[in-house]
Amino acid sequence: MFRFVARFSLIFLLLSGVGLVLPGGLSGCRGRSAAEKPAPRLTQEIYVWQRVWNPEVEDAARTAATVADGMIPLAAQVAWRDGRAAATRPNIPWRELSGNRKRLAVALRVDPVPAGRIGLPETESAVVNEARECLRRTDGATVAELHLDFDAAESQLRVYAKWVRAIRAAAAPVPVTFTALPTWLKHPDFPALAQAGDGYVLQVHGCERPTPESTRLCDPRKARAWVCAASRAAPGVPFRVALPTYAYETAFAPDGACLGLVAEGQARLWPANSRVLRLSANPEELAGLRDGWQHDRPPEMTGLVWFRLPVPGDERNWRWPTLRAMLENRLPQVALTVRSGPSDDNRLHDLTITNTGDADAAADGLRIRADWTGTTSEAGEALPGFVMEIHPDHAIIRRAPGNATSSPMVLRPGSTVSLGWLRFASAATQLQLNVATDETPTN
Repeated sequence: MFRFVARFSLIFLLLSGVGLVLPGGLSGCRGRSAAEKPAPRLTQEIYVWQRVWNPEVEDAARTAATVADGMIPLAAQVAWRDGRAAATRPNIPWRELSGNRKRLAVALRVDPVPAGRIGLPETESAVVNEARECLRRTDGATVAELHLDFDAAESQLRVYAKWVRAIRAAAAPVPVTFTALPTWLKHPDFPALAQAGDGYVLQVHGCERPTPESTRLCDPRKARAWVCAASRAAPGVPFRVALPTYAYETAFAPDGACLGLVAEGQARLWPANSRVLRLSANPEELAGLRDGWQHDRPPEMTGLVWFRLPVPGDERNWRWPTLRAMLENRLPQVALTVRSGPSDDNRLHDLTITNTGDADAAADGLRIRADWTGTTSEAGEALPGFVMEIHPDHAIIRRAPGNATSSPMVLRPGSTVSLGWLRFASAATQLQLNVATDETPTN
């Protein structure tokens, strides 16, 4: 079974001790004055980082093409085995993607190069050759851009610029861009790297080393500061900003040491004394960034790229309704509805909750109240994960208390969860059901 994989190389680098410096503040960002023309509309594209294009991925890509301005599928990933390059190439349906008439780029991901080999001519040749291969294998599709994804150490930026120049020459006339990390912006070699390509994508998510106090996958204040720093670091070089749609889980020992990350696949069983945090892309905060940049941004910033395409089964990513709202410049909303379903015994009421909105809802803060009149409750029980308090004329259902090692429960858009059941003495019982979270009450 194929597992969907997120790009967390920056996080792993940070766990290994790579430092983070926030470049500059918000002042000095060269935005447009009120007297200037309104900023052009920000383009919004989507990274398609799946390694296997099964029918679910193909359906998701077709759906995304109806709203997004373009897509950037991962065309190849280069790993290094015994110092030699070995490429993995997803089975992308290029002809169909080209037929959707949206902007289509191809991405080449390069894994960290073994120590001492990044500057060797054969290493550069292997990457350049794979870039050519990425373009050759597109089955005649019109490619707007070749995108490089390589998390270089700051000491490697000069060599990386040499790679970019060589790839740009080999890929011509197709433009070449690359992913840039915030820590690069302050380095003296970054301006030359930026000038080596036709632009870059600034990643502003997953840029902090996880700590027990971590609360954000993308900090809006720092993202704005990094965008301003980018405009100062390489004036005149166009760039887009990569924003997250995913989540990851991390755990900490009592002494604060990070025990690891889970970015895909099954939930992990952490030690009993650990503290577990889930860092998620926050739609409200990201919508605020998007809306602010639509009207006030440096002239070099031209668009957004969302990481990554939502696909059924990818439980650590937004569902499509959330990303669609973002692409349509709306704020995704939570809408929770509790229902009493029919049963064979018309005195028995099975209770369920459904998220009919387009944003995830945290279940840990749920509080559901069921009121009734003209009868009495004979029995009731919450299903696993919830607790129920039964009173003479109402019942309260809450999420069961978790512990520090429990993974938070999330109600995804379109999902329905069974809460429990109530049985009454009278078959004619009418229930009034209300649901609220710690933040947003909803009927």
